[in-house]
Amino acid sequence: MSKKTLRRHEFIVNGVAIPVLAADDEILADVIRKKMGLTGTKVGCRLNQCGICSVLVDGKVVRSCLQKVGKISDGAVITTIEGTGTPNSMHPLQLAWMK
Repeated sequence: MSKKTLRRHEFIVNGVAIPVLAADDEILADVIRKKMGLTGTKVGCRLNQCGICSVLVDGKVVRSCLQKVGKISDGAVITTIEGTGTPNSMHPLQLAWMK
């Protein structure tokens, strides 16, 4: 059983600099959910088809279920569903998910 080499990655997630320790081949959705604790990012098909895992990375839509963390540059700006609005002014997308 081989050991994965963890390295420090730092991203700006929903406006906050967040450092995480992750192997380069870890999937972004798993890192967001398990290491950052942002469970609004869901995982559906893990085939890059359904889009439920979509986040913004530097303003571009990325399907996070197959995106490897090592392919994202340090300092990248990531926006998850939690970062699209505020509790007092929810984004229409957040409201749609609640329905």
